[in-house]
Amino acid sequence: MKTKIFMMMALVTLLIGGNACTEEDKGLTPGDGTSLGNGGEAVPDPEGTVLVSVRNANNGKTVVGLFETGGFYIDEGDNFVPYYYYAVDIDFCSVGAVNGLGNVREAPSKGWASTVSVQEGHGYFVRYKTNNGYYVYARLYVEKYILSAANTILGAYVKYQSPYEPENIEDLLVDIPDAQFRDISSCGIR
Repeated sequence: MKTKIFMMMALVTLLIGGNACTEEDKGLTPGDGTSLGNGGEAVPDPEGTVLVSVRNANNGKTVVGLFETGGFYIDEGDNFVPYYYYAVDIDFCSVGAVNGLGNVREAPSKGWASTVSVQEGHGYFVRYKTNNGYYVYARLYVEKYILSAANTILGAYVKYQSPYEPENIEDLLVDIPDAQFRDISSCGIR
């Protein structure tokens, strides 16, 4: 009898303890500090969200052309890479696992690369540096992989919003002490 009671108490303790986990425990924030204010409870897709089926380079190579930031596709290794036909260089940055496109809010200041791994349930930023020296952003969310009958990855369903101004845009802009010069040099983005 004592053994049954002990086992039941251990099970209850395990169940209660298993529910008390943090955002990081749930996989909603990466440990590298790039998540910032991203993650949290799922919010509805923002107005202007586009859902596209993006085939990787092994299976038809769907190119997504974002007018504001340039084009990208998924390469043979299932990475987001720039599509250079648009004659622009773009960078990507993962913000880790999030609960949808609406949870991709704050752009990291580090971790940008020309190639980034496509991961189901993860959010990303895309940025393009204009001739004026400031960045134009878009945000992405990989809804799920497109799989073959043999469970090989054919591509991904990707939601995006372009252009998108990160919530922390002021932190990303270069601090120019002279207010008049800052207003002229920023071309009205402040």
